[in-house]
Amino acid sequence: MCGIAGIINLGLEETNQVDQIILMAEALIHRGPDDSGFYFGGRNTNKKYRGDIKSSESIQSFIALGHRRLSILDLSTQGNQPMSYMNKYWITYNGEVYNYVELRAELIELGYSFESDTDTEVIIAAYDCWGTDCLKKFNGMWAFALYNIQTRVIFISRDQFGIKPFLYYLDEQHFVFASEAKAFLRTSYVLTAPNVKNIKEFIKSGPKLYNKETSFENIYSFPSGCYVELELSRLKSNTFLPTPFWDKSVKNAIRNGLKSEEEYISEYNSLIENSVRLRLRADVAIGTALSGGLDSSTVAYYVNKILKETKCENRQKTFSLVFKNIKDKDESFFIEKLAKELDLYSYQIEPKISDVLKIYEKVVYTMDFPQVDSLMSCTFTYRLVQDSNVKISIDGQGADELQAGYLDYIRNYFSNLPLNQFLREYKNFRLVPGAHKEVLIGMIFGIIRMFGLRRISMKLLSSRINEFNNPFLTVNEALNADFYGNLQNLLHYGDRSSMMNSIEARFPFLDKNLVEFWEQIPSEYKLRSGITKYLARKSLDGKLPMEIVWRKDKMGWETPEYTWITNDMNLLIIQEILNSEFLNEFRKDKIKAIKILKSSNVKKKDVEHVTKMYNLAIWHRIFFSFDKSK
Repeated sequence: MCGIAGIINLGLEETNQVDQIILMAEALIHRGPDDSGFYFGGRNTNKKYRGDIKSSESIQSFIALGHRRLSILDLSTQGNQPMSYMNKYWITYNGEVYNYVELRAELIELGYSFESDTDTEVIIAAYDCWGTDCLKKFNGMWAFALYNIQTRVIFISRDQFGIKPFLYYLDEQHFVFASEAKAFLRTSYVLTAPNVKNIKEFIKSGPKLYNKETSFENIYSFPSGCYVELELSRLKSNTFLPTPFWDKSVKNAIRNGLKSEEEYISEYNSLIENSVRLRLRADVAIGTALSGGLDSSTVAYYVNKILKETKCENRQKTFSLVFKNIKDKDESFFIEKLAKELDLYSYQIEPKISDVLKIYEKVVYTMDFPQVDSLMSCTFTYRLVQDSNVKISIDGQGADELQAGYLDYIRNYFSNLPLNQFLREYKNFRLVPGAHKEVLIGMIFGIIRMFGLRRISMKLLSSRINEFNNPFLTVNEALNADFYGNLQNLLHYGDRSSMMNSIEARFPFLDKNLVEFWEQIPSEYKLRSGITKYLARKSLDGKLPMEIVWRKDKMGWETPEYTWITNDMNLLIIQEILNSEFLNEFRKDKIKAIKILKSSNVKKKDVEHVTKMYNLAIWHRIFFSFDKSK
């Protein structure tokens, strides 16, 4: 897990890019504090330098690659990047390809040899062997730029799910890329400003980090599951067209025919165990982020199972955010029950408001783009991981969007039910906390659908219904929309908050084989008889405490944000918003936020708007009074 950066002069003009690439890499030091390196390529230049290179060095090149390393596999200097292979390729790469051991063995059979024990070398050899089809063989998370010095071809790719970031800038003179937007602000090549159109959309309907455009003008997000392969001389805006190499929605929903419930459970158990096993490959300490819900508990169970089978003497370390004095935000009961059941080392953190205030602006800076809430849950959890001298956290992200874990999916379930099943399923789902509203909405839209009024209602509600909250979608269609939508936001926050603490976050549920498995599963195995995540729960029955397996309420790594914002932070937020001249661009929203904060009865639903405006004010102040020389 690392930070990457690069600069390419599109006319292949050779210039001194040393100071520019050094500054970009320095902006990413939190992503890779263990080492830094640079590659410079030109007609007569093909050199790698370590992090002690000086900005005064006069190196003429038309391509410069930068890298910050977080050492995970092969901790020796052989694993440092940018990495060369076969005297032909150079790569700067961020991520982990977990099945590199199997691919390495396959490539050795084909005549390839390796000098390190890294997955980085395997990626390059795989590309040399199979071309762009190598991407279909990778099981993991990645963002990389791989350069062929002989053909002057650049090969860029981002993983299927968008776990690892790749941002870029492209004008007539330069192509610039990096892991995070803050790196672009360190170079004079990039012309940017706040993207007001994008920000207006953020205020109106929240972040959409799955889109190409970002809140910085001219800085774009490379799409997940895509690649570009181009000669440098052909790298222009009209030729830089990312090509998809994977799309889960094209898989047949029932590829191998319907199976029995027992067969599905057996297959799921095998796939999730293998996914966790792959993600335990590392040369550094590994821990588990444990919230107390089904997903993280599932991960903890399989980590424990594998550790026992391999006769590992170390007990599993888990890391949890708790609020023991705030019952509706606290999951410590479930955390401690699982810790006792599995004999875990349970590390817990309970941040105070003073801790939040100390770190708040740093979090806004870390996230790159304005966020919708404080994100203190993941931030403090990963800080706890770092403080415990652990470098990898295995997390449960992605399960809800595959298995139907959110209450929203209940409305899609009911809107597609036959009328004669309404009463029975209503009795089942009314026992799920918070589900009553979703059930009623789903029933209303189900009746509308039965009377053939779907098209009319969609027109009447066009301002409120979009591709992500369309109640007429089937459960599987809604899951697919969220997988390519809101999950991308969550993965962005997961990447930035873990990297802020120099922690590699791994997500076993986002294993390509497991994702393709869930794509085949009929929706009745996801929502059934008043149970969300039906098949996943059944598969863990008897393995985990029943209070966790059949738990009906759901918390989402929550914090007492309402209390913080309406009490301890109230005056601070008012001052920040009032002092922000930038927020005058969105005057109505600015006034609305102040009115909410000064109200004696702030509604919980209004806090999100306040947080958006507060974060936006801080974001603009931090990024657009930025001193590039530091």
